[in-house]
This record gives sequence, structure tokens and C-alpha cells, in this order.
Amino acid sequence: MKQFVESILSSIVEISMDVHGTRAIQTLIEVLGKDPTTYHDELIAIAHELEHYIFELSTHPNGNHVLQAYLLAFKASEMPDEPDTEGTECLAIYT
Repeated sequence: MKQFVESILSSIVEISMDVHGTRAIQTLIEVLGKDPTTYHDELIAIAHELEHYIFELSTHPNGNHVLQAYLLAFKASEMPDEPDTEGTECLAIYT
């Protein structure tokens, strides 16, 4: 998985904007998000790559789904009074 992320990282924005690639990247984020401790470096690398293209991705019909997948994978909780869900600490280090 780590080698896969490294190999696509330079093209992740273009893949995210592709009609079929967007689903592949969404699935990748979901899979990595299930084990954020093991894949911490990969998740941070993806975030670093995407952060330069937030506007482009958020206004693109396919790219915005990738941003949504990232946010859903690491949402803090459903309700403000609930404790944060496990794994959200992965992004706290990044911010």
C-alpha cells in the first residue's frame, strides 16, 4: 500500500479529477483511513499533495468527491457533544 501511494502521489490531483479515478482515490482514502496509525505517513503525504489544489478540487465535479471522502474519513464526531471518533487524531498532527 505504501509503495502504491508513493507511485501515484505525483498524479493524485489529475486522478482525482478523472471520472473513474475519483472513485479509486476515494476508495484509497477510505482504506487508509481504516488504519490511520499504520498509514499515517501516506495520509499526510496525500493531504500535502491535495492542499495545493483545494480550490480546483472543490469546484471540480469529480475532484470535490475526493475532498469529501477525506473529510468523512476523519470527521471528529457526529454531534458536538460526542467524543471524537478514533483516528481523527491523525489529522490533528497535520494541522
